[in-house]
Amino acid sequence: MFILDEFLRAKFTICALKKTALGINDIQDLFGDLIPKIHTLEVLNIEFKRGESILIVLEKTKGLEAC
Repeated sequence: MFILDEFLRAKFTICALKKTALGINDIQDLFGDLIPKIHTLEVLNIEFKRGESILIVLEKTKGLEAC
């Protein structure tokens, strides 16, 4: 809940929320640009096998310019 509050305080709009289990292909699609620099696919797969994840789609006017 605290994380969502931080997004709202930063003026992000929550466009979508979905609770789902992620498979190895989903992890590759979502984190492929971070592998192997920051994460390894095997470690992420172990972590995401623990249960369902919540995927959040955020939106903010000029959000990319603010980063």
